Amino acid sequence: MLSRFRQLRVFRADRHRPASRLVVTLTLLAAVAPLGAQAGYDPDVLPRGRWALGLDTQAHRASPAEASWVWALPGGSIGLGQGVEAGLRVSLFEPRTGEGTHDLLPQLRWRAWADSARGLRAGLRVTGVVPIGGVAGRRTAAYLTATGAWTAAATGTSLTLGAWQGVQPAALGEARCGAIVEAAQALTRDGRTQLSASWFSGRTLFGYLTVGVARDIGAHTLFVGWAHGNDPRFNTGPTISWSWMP
Repeated sequence: MLSRFRQLRVFRADRHRPASRLVVTLTLLAAVAPLGAQAGYDPDVLPRGRWALGLDTQAHRASPAEASWVWALPGGSIGLGQGVEAGLRVSLFEPRTGEGTHDLLPQLRWRAWADSARGLRAGLRVTGVVPIGGVAGRRTAAYLTATGAWTAAATGTSLTLGAWQGVQPAALGEARCGAIVEAAQALTRDGRTQLSASWFSGRTLFGYLTVGVARDIGAHTLFVGWAHGNDPRFNTGPTISWSWMP
């Protein structure tokens, strides 16, 4: 149950261009069971000086023999300018039986290129997983991602494709590299409600298919969905994400 991962997304709109509803996402990760965060691999980043806070949760209910668990991930990110965003999160994973895992998850994102007229962008990111408590013997790990995204302003549709490569991959799971596919579609004319789906390939800490609905409520965003692990045993359940970007 240890060598798994979770990724949830937090959706934000381009508040100056509500018709386009460009998906500005934060990747929320946790070294727990194979969860899979917040899709969340769109290359867009927060503008310089803009910051956001968030909290993600997921639960897995099972028989006493299989062990249920609850996971939470509070954290935040800030835009540094020049297409760079930095973030730090804390992963708190607590099973019904046995010892949990606690990790720091630093992340650095770079939007390397963007063509706003065509709705295109591309970027890189690195995410670390640094054990700070819980089960002993776990190693620090990281993974790199490269993604490209396209948004159709007229329909509020967004598509992201990319690839990932593990660093110290044995600490992340069975897979060493893989693919990323994400899609989002505005459900309302104002774009404040979106349907999204994200898949991170491989039986790893972060290998998940996550589907859900996000709703903007002022400066707050609420995401409710379902995460299904690529290795589904002990890794499937409801997920709720909240974020605040003042």
